Order: sequence, then structure tokens, then C-alpha cells
Amino acid sequence: MDITFATDKGRFNYRVAGIIINDNRLLVIREEHSPYAYLPGSRVQFGETLESAINREIEEEVGLESITLRPLWLSQSFFY
Repeated sequence: MDITFATDKGRFNYRVAGIIINDNRLLVIREEHSPYAYLPGSRVQFGETLESAINREIEEEVGLESITLRPLWLSQSFFY
């Protein structure tokens, strides 16, 4: 079960993303009808660590087995 919930003030999503650099190129995902690019990742599941969540997502989205070296930063975004 993903860690996400709605309130009367908005929605909370607990999300992780990974940085993959190969040959000095950064992997980003772009969707055909969206002007945005984003890092591969998704929501954390209940009972899952951040490291296992990002490793799972990288394998699901990119098809690569990954190892999380260390967390880089925390970002908060509020969308209403």
C-alpha cells in the first residue's frame, strides 16, 4: 500500500526519486504530453525503507538493479 492520503487541505504523497548518471548524462523521464521532466521514482509503500523503495522503483521503471549509496536531499512541495 502506497503512503498517500487526502485531507480537506490537499493530498500527501510520500515519494522517492533516484539520480542516475552515466557517461556524464543524467537520466530523466519525460512524458509525451507533459512539459516536465522528472527523476525516476515513485511512492513509498507502507513498511518500506527509502533505500528499498528507490531500488524497487529503479528496477520497475528502468529495468536496472540499483544500489542506493546515500540520501542526497529532502524536498517538500505543496500542490493545492
